[in-house]
Amino acid sequence: MKKQWVPALAAVVASGCAGPTASLPPSPTTGSVMATSLHLVSEFSMPVASLVHVSVGDRYVTWSTGQTIEAYDLESKRSVTVATAVPPEILDYPQTSHGIVAYVSIAHLPQADQDLLPWSIRAVDVTTMQSVQSIQGRAPMAGALLPQPALDWPWLVWTQQEDSAYPPSYDHPPIGDTRSLNLTTGEERTLIHDWFPARISVTSGLVVAEVGQRRSNAPPTTDVYVVPANGAAKPRPLTSSGHATLPAASDGEVAWLLHGETGYDAVLVKPLSDATAMGVKIADANEGGLAIGRGFVAWIGDDGSLWVRSTTTTSHPQMIASATQFALASGVSARGSTVAWGDQLDKQFTLHVASVKLD
Repeated sequence: MKKQWVPALAAVVASGCAGPTASLPPSPTTGSVMATSLHLVSEFSMPVASLVHVSVGDRYVTWSTGQTIEAYDLESKRSVTVATAVPPEILDYPQTSHGIVAYVSIAHLPQADQDLLPWSIRAVDVTTMQSVQSIQGRAPMAGALLPQPALDWPWLVWTQQEDSAYPPSYDHPPIGDTRSLNLTTGEERTLIHDWFPARISVTSGLVVAEVGQRRSNAPPTTDVYVVPANGAAKPRPLTSSGHATLPAASDGEVAWLLHGETGYDAVLVKPLSDATAMGVKIADANEGGLAIGRGFVAWIGDDGSLWVRSTTTTSHPQMIASATQFALASGVSARGSTVAWGDQLDKQFTLHVASVKLD
């Protein structure tokens, strides 16, 4: 499954944001049968210059504008610029954990999915603004296949294409490695070889990724696997449908998308510790965005709207951003009880952060 990197950067525009702080959009169930087991409480909404991708950590919310990496401290209520690009450099895919922000640097904006771009992953201590790690890409990568790191202290995990000359497609996915780095010890290793996951997650020392099996004259089968970040055991499957993709894991649970012939058919969730448990369907078809927090899942609906639902109760899904507001390129991110997303009206971008309360 191709990563949509170029469309995301197309949303980067130089715009001064003005106007009042936006409020949390109402649930569509207002005035009818309202679920009482899940409540959204707006923490803040603030205008930002631009918004490409957003990520929630244990203390910081971080986002990319293409030219900068920004971070907002949930404790001090202050924002700070973590990194600034040197043109024509582009910065994207921020992740944060334990006061560290990791992000990807590429040489320039890709003109097409197959443009081969030099890249690196950098990690910065937000408190001191000192670099704690820099990983230089071993080969240029196609613009649609740039690494999207995952970070959960002390583990930094990423994917990298094995052969930059390989022409990837859905029927012929790229060859690559999933690698982990212990930021405390500096030890680096390969966890999954000969497959390029469309998305990876790391939580509590476990890496969750899509792994596929290639087939002749047919698209590959894909399932969700889990592997210790320290490489202490081999990857083991969490699903067996052959159609599971784009997993997200957090707080002991894993969510994934079930893809069919025409797109993504369902959002499913299950305990991360139980390989034999069946996935529970949370929602119908969606557009590919997915995040999981402590006891809830957030996803992009098939109309481009943003929804959230509890994984532990029978609560109804709640829409938290309509298709006309939601900045699809920025995606949605969750950690613990916090969920973050962005919206765009004309050339005005707004970052939203809310707490999910489960009764």
